[in-house]
Amino acid sequence: MAYIQFIMIFLTSLNRFSMIFWSATYEKVWNKMFKFLVVFVFLFPIPFTYTIFLSSTYYTYTETLDCYTVSSTMNREFIYNQLLPFFAAVTISTAILNIASFYRLSRMKYKISVAERNLLFVSGALFVVQLVADVNTTVTRLFVNDSNKDTIWMQVAVTLLPYVSDGLTLIHPWLFLAFSSKARRCFMIMYFPRHAKVASTGNNSTHFASATTRKTMDTNRI
Repeated sequence: MAYIQFIMIFLTSLNRFSMIFWSATYEKVWNKMFKFLVVFVFLFPIPFTYTIFLSSTYYTYTETLDCYTVSSTMNREFIYNQLLPFFAAVTISTAILNIASFYRLSRMKYKISVAERNLLFVSGALFVVQLVADVNTTVTRLFVNDSNKDTIWMQVAVTLLPYVSDGLTLIHPWLFLAFSSKARRCFMIMYFPRHAKVASTGNNSTHFASATTRKTMDTNRI
């Protein structure tokens, strides 16, 4: 799952990068490549994770955290030796794409649409979450050992690990809601229809009042 999450964030940044640098042609290219990218995202992790399918899983009790965790007979050393370099390479690549995109945006003489700008901000926010996940996973793997596992910082790192993983998955729809007014409006209509109707009525009343005021002013002028 981590491979897919990081690849998706990288592809999001790559999409925003191409949107900024090749605004006239990027959409056609992405439309043609989309189906191939979907297949690539799902097939790419298999060579690095196939040992998980061949191993058995079981529950273990962690005394320091007073909880149960899922363990496996798989070779963790093999998994992490592949995972950490991948995390580092993808995170650095994503950082380069985002920095280049924001720099180009700051130097552009013409303004892009609000939607395109918000998509770029979404890409930056995704990178921040990706960076936190990368640092947390690296610290947990390389620095947590028997001599310091009881320290507060190491316990925090271990405890945050599953939440960071969930954050990588759940951040996409929440950012979509945060940066898209249309998505927020549809969300309100779907889950809070009463509030949406009140807001809609208020907007209509304001529009009617404005129209009436303009009509009165025109009449007075005549």
